[in-house]
Amino acid sequence: MSGSVDGVPAVRQLVKMPLGSRPGQAFLGSWTVPRAGSGTVVKVQAAEGATTGMREAMIMAQVGPAEYFRPHPYTEGQLGGLPYHVGDHEQWDARFPGHPLTLVRAALHRITPTITFDDRFKTLPPFDGPSAPQPLPHPPPPGRGWFRRRKDA
Repeated sequence: MSGSVDGVPAVRQLVKMPLGSRPGQAFLGSWTVPRAGSGTVVKVQAAEGATTGMREAMIMAQVGPAEYFRPHPYTEGQLGGLPYHVGDHEQWDARFPGHPLTLVRAALHRITPTITFDDRFKTLPPFDGPSAPQPLPHPPPPGRGWFRRRKDA
């Protein structure tokens, strides 16, 4: 999904991935803010705990298996990976306030308005597609880099 962070065009992404070392999934949410020759990413993540699959089971019981699983919008027909299903849609978050996907989405909603970028980053030329790396006209400020949280938030 495209949007903006502190007035700079950005892309929001939500990803789920298997934990690997144990059953369950991790959910990652991010804003990628590209500029010409550089960019930054703001990321939050949360993983399922000991009990997994409760959200999915309850939603599938409500909508039925035929309506639950959907072709993936980006990899239709591809086998493998994690399934795409309606249980990941934001409409269910209110029923599952402690679920990691809900927490990731809520964190992105909460922190996005508080992010401010250094003016030197904001005034960099916009991202214009892939090209050879270019040097930055100004080095990033010391400490936290190009972005920081507003003090009033």
